[in-house]
Amino acid sequence: MKFHLKILRISKLLIFAEILLLQGCSSSKVMQPSSVESKIEEQAPELPDTTKGHLASEIQKDSQALSTDLTLKQTELAERTKTPKLSEQRNQLIEKTENTSQVVEKFKNPLPKAKRALSAVETGLKEQEIKAKSSKIEAVPNTEIDSPNWQPKQLQQPTASVIQIEDPWVRAVPPNANNSAIFLDLRNESEQLRKLVEVHSEVAERVELHTTKDEDGMLRKERLEEVLIPALETQIFHPGGIHIMLIGLRSPLKVGGAIELELVYADQSKETISVPVDERPLLPITAQNNHSLDLPTTRTQ
Repeated sequence: MKFHLKILRISKLLIFAEILLLQGCSSSKVMQPSSVESKIEEQAPELPDTTKGHLASEIQKDSQALSTDLTLKQTELAERTKTPKLSEQRNQLIEKTENTSQVVEKFKNPLPKAKRALSAVETGLKEQEIKAKSSKIEAVPNTEIDSPNWQPKQLQQPTASVIQIEDPWVRAVPPNANNSAIFLDLRNESEQLRKLVEVHSEVAERVELHTTKDEDGMLRKERLEEVLIPALETQIFHPGGIHIMLIGLRSPLKVGGAIELELVYADQSKETISVPVDERPLLPITAQNNHSLDLPTTRTQ
């Protein structure tokens, strides 16, 4: 009996080993019963039929168990093989997502960027236009700018508001006099040169700016187009110098009276003042004789 069991085990092992070789240890197919029985017949023909059937049944069970185990191993191996591929695919997907995000960020909000670009272009064009205008202005010769007394024409304050008028008076003359003169001080409180260009009064037919010049020992009167008032200085209108002429008096000038005088400056600002009539010492008669308009004339009766 023991001998038969030993023979049975050896036969079983041999047949099972051959089955494994046939399956290549990689197939998940189960050996068919007919194949198992034929192999048992080849390896142990001397065994009884009952023993052969029992042996075939045992080998068949072992084959099924082995097949199941091989299937599990193959599945596990396949999953392991897929894992790197899935990881690689995941990495590729992440990379594509990042690239897509960069593209989206690049083209995000294109309208504000376009507006900023357009604004920059418009600013550049305006600067070029300003430079072109400046170059044209600089190319035009201006003798006034070359003057040492030149000051910018654009003033922060009107001239009339920064000129202080001090001690105005008009010379009293007899009733038959045709002309007279006005004297005063103009104090420039600003840091820019100012100009007096016109004077007006209803008491005379003409009102003009005059000055007195010494030519070869003779004092002569000369009409001025304008009177400069230097910055932070006082321009004095006095007998024998700059003064305002009243030519063709329409009414007598008596001491204690007053006349209205309008001063017009270069920036077209104006100021009207009241000038009292007074008697004060004048220049010697020799100085006055050179300006017939300054002398009182006697009308023929």
